[in-house]
Amino acid sequence: MLDEIARIAGASKGTVGVAAIDIASGDVIAFNADERFPMASTFKVPVAVYALRLAQEGRLSLTEPIPVRREDMVEPGVLFEHFRHPGVAISLLNAMELSVTVSDNTATDIVFQRVGGPPAVQAWLTSRGYADMNIGGRTLKDTFTPAVASPPVDAETARLERTVTPREMARFLADLHRGQLLAADGTTTLLEMMGRTVGDRLALHLPPGATVRHKTGTLIGGSGVSVNDVGYVTRPNGGVVVMAVFIKNSPPPPSVAHATRDKLIGHIARTIYDHQLLRVAR
Repeated sequence: MLDEIARIAGASKGTVGVAAIDIASGDVIAFNADERFPMASTFKVPVAVYALRLAQEGRLSLTEPIPVRREDMVEPGVLFEHFRHPGVAISLLNAMELSVTVSDNTATDIVFQRVGGPPAVQAWLTSRGYADMNIGGRTLKDTFTPAVASPPVDAETARLERTVTPREMARFLADLHRGQLLAADGTTTLLEMMGRTVGDRLALHLPPGATVRHKTGTLIGGSGVSVNDVGYVTRPNGGVVVMAVFIKNSPPPPSVAHATRDKLIGHIARTIYDHQLLRVAR
């Protein structure tokens, strides 16, 4: 089965990392699973988890309106494109919805602002033992505003900035699904959001009856294209498999079409799905 994943991965002309965990059995599938990959927008899941945890502890309101200034918005995105006039306010819960489902960067920064910024999220992740998950030290406004200079960091810090191993991401998602990170209502809230994520990658080649709750990520530039999809694939019988598929250093079009990377993730997801289905059937 790993040979088949390697064959599919070759179409990326980059590096592919995969980790999958069967929730019921604990079976793990790993392919380049301990190599670091850019998180791209998949980091928005642990940010949302931390916000829900603070709300669960009574330290944040999920429904209180939060004013949003035009100058704080990040281009592009739903908020930037459609809310151009003064008077915008949004609840934390709705900000998380936009952050997870359509990857709105302004909404993500609103969540960051309410939880104490990237360092607060990172400190919580580290305290929980997720040493191979790094969500970075900057907001998205700082990241994508050319006039904002990055703070000086050493080479190792720069190398780890907003990266994760597929194994660590899969472990985090498995812990979330098992109720180890949030109370049941918070877990349900986030998994429902992930079920509304726009874009198909893991789901592209799954059979009828399979459902996906996930978070995509895309990063174009630097040494190549990074494309990810992480989440949960549920079989018709209710069995759940966590899947984390990452691609990095894949050349841009025309060398590799964007659709090719999406299909590649879909084919890997189907390979894992069929493999786990056969294991269950035996």
